[in-house]
Amino acid sequence: RRLADHQTSNMAEAAMEVLAERAKKAWRGQEARNGSHHNHNSNGSNMNTSLNGINNQVPVIAPQHGVIIEGILHKKIIRSTVSWQQQKVVLSTTDLVFLDLKSDEVLDSIFLHEIEHVLKAVDNDEDLKPNKKPMGSVMMMEIHDDEEMDTDDDSKTFVIKTSLEGHNLGRVYSYRTSSDEEFSSWLKAIKAAVKHAKREHEQKQLIAELGDSKVALFRARVKRLYESNRYQLCLAMCIMFSYSMDIVEAETNPENGSYIEKTLNMIDFVTSTFFCFELAINLFAKSANRFKEFYSDPWNMLDFFVVISSMLTAVMPLAMSSLRVLRLIRIFRVLKLVRKMKSLQRIIAALGSSILPVANSFVLLFLVTSVYATLATHLFRHRSEEFFGNFSASLFTMFEVVTTDAWASMITRSLFGPEGQVDRAVAFFFISYVLLAGLVLTNIVVAVLLDEFIAYVSREKEQIESKKEQEREAEWMEKK
Repeated sequence: RRLADHQTSNMAEAAMEVLAERAKKAWRGQEARNGSHHNHNSNGSNMNTSLNGINNQVPVIAPQHGVIIEGILHKKIIRSTVSWQQQKVVLSTTDLVFLDLKSDEVLDSIFLHEIEHVLKAVDNDEDLKPNKKPMGSVMMMEIHDDEEMDTDDDSKTFVIKTSLEGHNLGRVYSYRTSSDEEFSSWLKAIKAAVKHAKREHEQKQLIAELGDSKVALFRARVKRLYESNRYQLCLAMCIMFSYSMDIVEAETNPENGSYIEKTLNMIDFVTSTFFCFELAINLFAKSANRFKEFYSDPWNMLDFFVVISSMLTAVMPLAMSSLRVLRLIRIFRVLKLVRKMKSLQRIIAALGSSILPVANSFVLLFLVTSVYATLATHLFRHRSEEFFGNFSASLFTMFEVVTTDAWASMITRSLFGPEGQVDRAVAFFFISYVLLAGLVLTNIVVAVLLDEFIAYVSREKEQIESKKEQEREAEWMEKK
């Protein structure tokens, strides 16, 4: 363990040195091109020179008037031992920048909109675990030892976790303040600045994609609200409530004109109105390009069909009472939430990719079953009209046999002699079918399904890892 900790510390130290050296080179190169001079005596000019000298390598903070808070904090450094290094930290409206205490050179920086979490160290046990991301040939690592953290003053330590897809590649930063008041000030300031920066970044992205059209911007905001997890959760709860009312109606069977029927009809009208309003929001959110995004999704068409039928049953309950059962289809809209869960989405996609191979296996099973059903119709039609009177009855009976549903006691023995004597030909016929179809072909279907499922998941994982590796390599080469 000591050897592993020592190797990990060396790798972390080397990674930090590479990042710092790269930032310094970029700053010096830009400084030489701009002809700028580093002046330690000017008021605030040294910080501006350092920050403005970094172009793509380290984010550039706003001018002096954009600085929210600055001060000297202690950064946790893990090498052979745990130590705390003093650094000047500047929080602006767009970036969090770390500078050398003596030379004011930029050591590192973080885009505020790329910060995922800002938490107290004592409340962040999971985020204090090792988080490592490959970056070219260098392994960027930020290691936190729970045992060693216990010896530090965690009440004054906050942890910053960055996005995996961002500039800092998911690195975790730990900083400690000198007092509780300073800790509270930094934590509140960073959280507020991160929230504002993310909102501004999203706004800039929308303007870059959609232009200055107010209608397009409003539609994009409505779409983001509609696709948010909170809205979808609220929608799922409303769907479940509507479905539960249908269950209550089916259980109670209220009489016409009774209080329960009037109450259920009122609830049905309210829920139908809500779903109609929800459909209108969905239509507006996806109205770009003549509603192409709306009607290209089968789920949206299902929503449209169900909502229209529900409104018809609410308005015309007597003339179109047969449409009331269509309200139950709303429960299947909960499956739309599956698309927001990557693990379930992967399972469904894998099942979809295995449809064709599994269908081929089912075709083989159906062919064997139909052959046995044809033979059974000719051989046992006069012995059991109920089970083998025609091909359809024989086919259903053989599928019942392949599922091992009382095939021996109920079906096979009914074909034996009047005194229950075993008919060897009948026994051989059904035993051979059970062995071939029930034990071999059915298991082949399952085996093909599992094979295709595992193959799809493996391919998807490889594609994801390959894509991430290519992005890291491209980013590394671009910054290099």
